Amino acid sequence: MARFFAATVLLLVTFGLGVFSLFSGRFGEFSPVSITGQSVLVQVDVIGTAYEMFCVVPVYPGWNLVSNPCIVDNSTVNLAFASLNGSFVSVHSYNGSSADRWKVYRPGLPSWVVQDLSEADVKRGYWLNASSSSSWNLNGTIFFPQAISLDAGWNLVGYPINQSKNFSAAFWSVSPGNITRIHAYNSSSGVFEFFYFSNGSGSLQALSSGRGYWVNVTNGSVWTLVE
Repeated sequence: MARFFAATVLLLVTFGLGVFSLFSGRFGEFSPVSITGQSVLVQVDVIGTAYEMFCVVPVYPGWNLVSNPCIVDNSTVNLAFASLNGSFVSVHSYNGSSADRWKVYRPGLPSWVVQDLSEADVKRGYWLNASSSSSWNLNGTIFFPQAISLDAGWNLVGYPINQSKNFSAAFWSVSPGNITRIHAYNSSSGVFEFFYFSNGSGSLQALSSGRGYWVNVTNGSVWTLVE
């Protein structure tokens, strides 16, 4: 069952001389106004949706580039990946803005070993090394909109909604030309898939739930996802 939530945010809008109009938008209702000048502080009522779901992500022997859109009450890594116990070797995440870019969790190591990947996050993609076929199952909540910070360069991201989208629909919030390319990995075939935004070429044509993605951007930005 879907649950609706609302929040109020303040936006500082800056623009050149002229008239700027606010109108009914995707995240809520905006009263039509006309403003002339350089900047204005605008109050916006934002509406979102959350619903419960059982998320199942297929996992194949070897390397898998995955994500899981279900938000759980306890995202501690050993609990988040509990459905894969006994069938995976390690899971790795990447954060390009961190001094220590790669984090890893390896189950079964002695308790005194420091595992630097401690939490599972729906906004992140993961390289998961599996020893056998299985599925990454989570019983949790999907909610949107979701905002993912993209750093200049490569980002390993998740896709935290349960709906496939083509690139123009999925990346509507990112400035045109800022994304250069996106890569994915097909674990069942062992083949990398890609899409180049400069000429619209590549074997990858859409984003799908359960997959992780390498996204390259020229400038840092915020990627907002809605269903």
